[in-house]
Amino acid sequence: MGTEPSRKLVEYLPALYREDPFIDPLLRAFDEVLISGYEGADGPVKGLEQSIGELPKIFDPQKAPQEFLAWLADWTAFTMRSDLDSEKQRDFLSEVISLYARRGTKKNLSKLLGIFLGEGVSPTIMEDDGTQFQLDDDLQIGVNTYLGGGSVPHFFRVRLALAETTKFMLDRVQDIAGSIIELEKPAHTHYRLDVIFPSMQIGYHCTIGVDTILGTEM
Repeated sequence: MGTEPSRKLVEYLPALYREDPFIDPLLRAFDEVLISGYEGADGPVKGLEQSIGELPKIFDPQKAPQEFLAWLADWTAFTMRSDLDSEKQRDFLSEVISLYARRGTKKNLSKLLGIFLGEGVSPTIMEDDGTQFQLDDDLQIGVNTYLGGGSVPHFFRVRLALAETTKFMLDRVQDIAGSIIELEKPAHTHYRLDVIFPSMQIGYHCTIGVDTILGTEM
């Protein structure tokens, strides 16, 4: 937007009209509104032509203004959570169409949990194979061995490991994860959500590999 007014509309007129001193000031206002833009009370205002030229950015989740993200989410039949930061919203919208193609799968659920919960949460999804008891090298209580009977049919478990937590973070992770699982899981399935974090208390509650971590890696 320069200091000199645009004369683009005037240039489309025959020479006879361009010489009329009244035409130039008249079209100058249209030039500013339609083409070159103008200086408004709150700063520069783009012309209509400039706004139309930038229209493709509105449909790009990584470039669209923040106020358009909820509108883009509506196009994909998804209501965006207001407590998610802008980066997570943009990452999800950039992948939502390809994610829909794999909806209801273990891989897709894991991908969604990773996007919405961030790097501080490690999701693990375990599908129940129906095994109730077996004596061999792969016997794990609560994983492939159940005391008192197996789980219900079409059952899976989602385990979220947190490196650290607070009461607020724990509630938020459970809320977000529960919403995603309910939206993503096949209608006939059932699940259990476990959120685990380092909480070792000698003599009270200590389960190696579940809520107790030895070393620095999750």
